[in-house]
Amino acid sequence: MCHCHEKLVGYDVVTKLDEESRRESLESRAVKVLKSCIHRPTILEVLDYHGQLQTGGQFIIRNCVRGLYNTFAKRYASYFQRELLVMDDGGTIALDWGYTMSHQTTYLDKNRPIVVLLHGLLGDSQSEYIYHFIPRLLNAGYRPVVMVARGCGGLALTSPSTFAGRISWDLYEAIRHLHRNNDPCQIYGIGYSLGAAAILHFMAHTGEFSGLEGAVAVCPPWDVVNTSFNSSLLSKLWLFLLAIPLKVYMLSHHITLTRLAPQIFSGIDLWKLIVSKTIHEIDAVCYKTFQRVKISHNGHKVTATTTKFDDLEEYYRDISSIHYIHRITVPTLVLSSTDDPICPISDSPGELNDVEVGDSVVTVRNIIIVIEMHQRTNLPILAGEGPIRRPFGLSRRLALDKSVVR
Repeated sequence: MCHCHEKLVGYDVVTKLDEESRRESLESRAVKVLKSCIHRPTILEVLDYHGQLQTGGQFIIRNCVRGLYNTFAKRYASYFQRELLVMDDGGTIALDWGYTMSHQTTYLDKNRPIVVLLHGLLGDSQSEYIYHFIPRLLNAGYRPVVMVARGCGGLALTSPSTFAGRISWDLYEAIRHLHRNNDPCQIYGIGYSLGAAAILHFMAHTGEFSGLEGAVAVCPPWDVVNTSFNSSLLSKLWLFLLAIPLKVYMLSHHITLTRLAPQIFSGIDLWKLIVSKTIHEIDAVCYKTFQRVKISHNGHKVTATTTKFDDLEEYYRDISSIHYIHRITVPTLVLSSTDDPICPISDSPGELNDVEVGDSVVTVRNIIIVIEMHQRTNLPILAGEGPIRRPFGLSRRLALDKSVVR
């Protein structure tokens, strides 16, 4: 099945600026913001060198604070107005427009630029790193909207397609919808973890038709094949923990998927799925049910062709940022940790392997900026989005600094 779409309505492709001058300008702005976010060691890092206790503690505290806001301090809470979108295959995603008590109508102000947020694996608009980020985006003059993937955030599956393999095309359809209903407007994207991989994949394959003015990718999985077979103890721990919600997702939607496409999903071995201990083991059971949407453009229009993955490695290659990041032409910031146990910088493009200790901003081909940080885990980069203030809340600072993403 092939779907063709002309250039985004109201979105004119401007003449490209000189790549070298634009790269230098973007890099200098990133360095300026970075200097205000210099990480200073604290006593916590001496006691918790690998950062895992801090990560777990912040996750728990941010969720507790979110619960307190929603129950007792509603003036500080984040709220969402949900808009449902039906995709061309019958699947359903959601656009959750964020607002607060002090910004109740801000998301309706079409004079403000839009920031599309893509959550991580099986997250949604209530994920604590997004929930606490909404007020800051509103205060900075943006209209935040969270794209909730298929089957996530309480969404029912209305087609025999999960988020795997289709999230990039769903993002394209969502941005087309935003341009149609908010023309003219500037749209930026911020993706976290798997959402970061999706936004990089989307921009690499849509090129100048992406509809985005700029993007920030936080902790993208560079090479999922290597990540899946990472033998470190910390990596095994986090992959085990991440496998739990993925297993719940597949099991909770199994009846619906079997009803919608019995010839595809009835063959899943539920016992193997239940006893799976890692994401790799779950994917090995389910990858044959994933739909792959190949996105391409020929300079005039964007096309998408639906196929199946031949094997698990092909699926992993398709979502690994390292294979297509060089094709991105939209101004992009990639925040990645040097010692991330889930998405290590060692799996990133070769240019980063030669970065010396102390370097913070490097350019990878075209205009891709990579922020190197020593965080020792996949989550502390998000520490700035919440009640806990840490000196390395870079994703918050960079996302709010309009001079960097423009």
